[in-house]
Amino acid sequence: MQRFVGLGNFQSCSSARRSGWSSSSPVFSRSRLWFQALIGFIVAHSFTTFRQKVAQVARDAGWCRGYSAAMSTLAWLWLFDPSYSAFNYTLSFFGVGPIAWTGDADWARFSVILVNVWFGAPFFMIMYLASLKSVPRQLYEARGIDGANWWAAHCMSRYR
Repeated sequence: MQRFVGLGNFQSCSSARRSGWSSSSPVFSRSRLWFQALIGFIVAHSFTTFRQKVAQVARDAGWCRGYSAAMSTLAWLWLFDPSYSAFNYTLSFFGVGPIAWTGDADWARFSVILVNVWFGAPFFMIMYLASLKSVPRQLYEARGIDGANWWAAHCMSRYR
């Protein structure tokens, strides 16, 4: 705090230090993006395939409604609590000892990625759902008339 460093902070963060952006940011960015996209696609595909039942379950679960940030934070705080963690309680049935979810650097990274995936997957689901809903109904009917199931239709579309 005695001298002006200018952009020195950004330079030190982008260096090859273990605690800098170069070590944790790509792991965080890639893993959260893949899992958000995967979960979003699975849920969107489920919405288009099993319309009523999945939509009703998602509505009742509140995942699509969105929780307030304060309530979500309290829920995740309870799930990762070092003394009375719901995750640790569940893992104890499988013989796994208590895990310091936020006390260890690797588990803390996993915890942050998990929470970020939970917050970001609904956005991907809405984007995938919009694109799947834009496919004309006639294409699905033609697929059914030709006798192709969803797997055969997926595999054949890759080679055309």
